[in-house]
Amino acid sequence: MKSKNKKKRMPLTERRKQIIDETFKLVARAGLHGVKTKDIARACNVSEAAIFRIFKSKQEILIEGIERKIGGTKRELIKKIKFDPKRPELAMKLMAEDMFGTIENNMDVARVIILTLIESPEYVMRHIKKSASAERKIIMKAMKEGMDSGLYKKMETETAAQLLPITIIGTIINQLLIHGKKLTKNKREKVINSIIEVYLHGIMKDKSGGK
Repeated sequence: MKSKNKKKRMPLTERRKQIIDETFKLVARAGLHGVKTKDIARACNVSEAAIFRIFKSKQEILIEGIERKIGGTKRELIKKIKFDPKRPELAMKLMAEDMFGTIENNMDVARVIILTLIESPEYVMRHIKKSASAERKIIMKAMKEGMDSGLYKKMETETAAQLLPITIIGTIINQLLIHGKKLTKNKREKVINSIIEVYLHGIMKDKSGGK
């Protein structure tokens, strides 16, 4: 007779989330190099083999986790925004505000990114190149609107668009690393406005009409 108390196997989607969440908790405390897959397995109450059946390595867990935690459902809303050809920077500001909020509301992510940038920066850069495409598309569309309306200089949008997400993420991490706390709403708005202003300075036509 089978035991009625037999524990049900966790669905794969839930197990993946559990593994990512526990990995981030561990890495936030000890850094990527200080965490082994057996530590992750112990935290999830599964065997190390079970971890490897789902993920190839802890680096793969980290990269998927960064995308899940920095991405999320709010990014889908940003994709649907309407662009104002006369004020393309509004789309960039909305994207920046979303990134600030997402990272600030998950301090483990901020700590993991800080420690990983110190130990293995290539993993964070891999995320930026591969998974931050949503942000780049938003910026590229905003820049295209600006160029079509004559507001911006003609330029290679793909190259220029990579700079803004990196700047925003770096600013958030710098704030948390140095001050260890979230920005107030007013301070965040000032920081975002400053980032966008500096960024746009390099791509906008001068007011005299020159290119």
